[in-house]
Parts: sequence; structure tokens; C-alpha cells
Amino acid sequence: MKHTYRPRLWCVVAVVAAILQLASCGTLWETYGVNYQSVRKLYAYPENDQATIKVETILDKEGNFSVRVTNLSNEVMTIDRTKSFVVNTDGASTPYYDPTIHVESTASSTGTINGFTTGAYYGQYSTTWVTVNSTTESYSTVIQEQPQINIPPHCTVELPKSVTILKIQENSLNRLLAAEYTEHDFEHSDKFSLYISYSVDGGKTCRQFEQSYYINAAFGVPVVEYGRVNAALRKVLTTKTDCVNEPWWAIYIHSSTQAEHVLGNSSLSIDKQ
Repeated sequence: MKHTYRPRLWCVVAVVAAILQLASCGTLWETYGVNYQSVRKLYAYPENDQATIKVETILDKEGNFSVRVTNLSNEVMTIDRTKSFVVNTDGASTPYYDPTIHVESTASSTGTINGFTTGAYYGQYSTTWVTVNSTTESYSTVIQEQPQINIPPHCTVELPKSVTILKIQENSLNRLLAAEYTEHDFEHSDKFSLYISYSVDGGKTCRQFEQSYYINAAFGVPVVEYGRVNAALRKVLTTKTDCVNEPWWAIYIHSSTQAEHVLGNSSLSIDKQ
């Protein structure tokens, strides 16, 4: 069956708008190149009318990975943070629970000062005896994370920790400008994973949600004409013709203003289990 490529219309409009806007800048600033990056998820959960949990993942252009959990059941859902974590592209695990106890201290003080104050005005001098009363008070606040999060039925909670995915952050830098276009499968790519342990029966049984992600494409196109990005953007769009149809994608435009101009989306995946 022949596949006909139909890119998402709003994505194409956004890309064209960016081309026109940046091209109109002329020689006011210089662009160095255009980078592209895309991420896919590994597991496709089947449609399930009896699903009890919905997990939505968000990935911004700096690689900050956040998670929203929706309780689809009619019971209170309990997230076990001690058994929920993110495994980064370097293999390091970041748990959603930190047992460290943090203490924040604040103090306020006033004092009693006796003495003279002398002032001059209109050529005259005056001396005044001043008394100021003082007390000192200090407060300490103990902050400790709870190992569990309870979610009421049909409610949504964002897990209270954002993890930076290393390779997403690194690939937004200029080093990608020399990288050639290649497609990677899960086994030969930079990957990261999410694990969430939860219960909907008061902790009697523990269920595990798992999803893995991988960077399937990452490459750069240098800008050869001073201050113009049209050719580089066209090169990205024609090199990877389905670039705006990926579940998560980003186009980075680097310039002499040290500001990143980014096209793309932030929603990575929505799964129900």
C-alpha cells in the first residue's frame, strides 16, 4: 500500500510562519544552524474501557520531563512514590520520593538601645534620649516528603518532581550542527523510562505502569547563507518528511542573539492502563 504523506496542517503553518519571520530579519542577526530532534514511546497500550489510570507525560525543549496522573476509577488511588522513578539516558534512576528531612529556619529580632541622638536644623542643635525595646524570636519548619500520594476518583495530580532528560538537554546545543541525519530504533538509541507503582484497593495489591521512550532522530543543518534559515529549514523538512508527525518533535534555530527559537510540541504521550 502506498503511503501518502500528509503533515499536520498547523505544524506546517507554524514552520512557514517562522521562515517568513526569520527571513525578514535580514542581516540584523546571524543564524548558525537548525537542529531537529524527535522522541517516540516504545509501548502502545491497547484501548481499555476498564482502565484505572491515565498517565500523560510532558517534555519541554530543555528536556524537563513531568508527569500527570489521572485516577479513572471510582476508588481512591494511591501512588507509591518509593517505588516510582525515572531512569535517565545515562542509566541513573531518580525516585519520586526523597526521604531527606529539610529544615528551614527564620529569625526576627528587635533590641533595646539607650542613647542620645543629635540633629541640626535651621542652625540649631537638639539632643534627644532614645529608647528602643528588643526581642529575638526564631522559627524552624521541618519539611518531609510523604511516601504516598492519594488521588480522589476521577481527579488529576501532577507528580511533584520534574526530571531533566540529559540527551534532550544536550542535543539542544550547537554540537548537533555537525551531526548527520540518522534514524534509530529502540535498541540503538538514547532511551529513558518511567515507572509508577499504584493501588486502587487500599494498598492490598500493587500495580505497575511502565513506559519507555527513545530519541529516534537527531541531526543538524548549518546555515550557509548569512542570516537566512530558509534553506536549512527546507533541508530539515525534506530530509525527514514525517518530522512534524512524530509524537514529540522540536526544531531549534540557533542565532547570534544567544536565544533559541523553537518550533515543536511538548506533549510526549498519553497512556491508559
